[in-house]
Amino acid sequence: MAIHDTIGDFITTLRNGSMATKPVVSVHHSKLRESIASILKHHGYLFDYVVRERSNGIKNLEIKLKFKGDQPVIAGIRRESKPGCRRYYQY
Repeated sequence: MAIHDTIGDFITTLRNGSMATKPVVSVHHSKLRESIASILKHHGYLFDYVVRERSNGIKNLEIKLKFKGDQPVIAGIRRESKPGCRRYYQY
């Protein structure tokens, strides 16, 4: 299966995990995804993230989602810059 919009898939995983009140979500690791997770953690949207290597050498990024009571901290997240229409922001 080819993945063309890896950032969009990453954001969708975070959004779906938050809506389903999952404490931890796991995605394939990349430096870009780890950087995005670092920014989200720094600004208080994620509790923590860990890079884990599986037995076959493939890395996963395990993200601990943050909740206030029973409500997810990430209420609405979307991608502004898309492959067909680039928009540039600081973060």
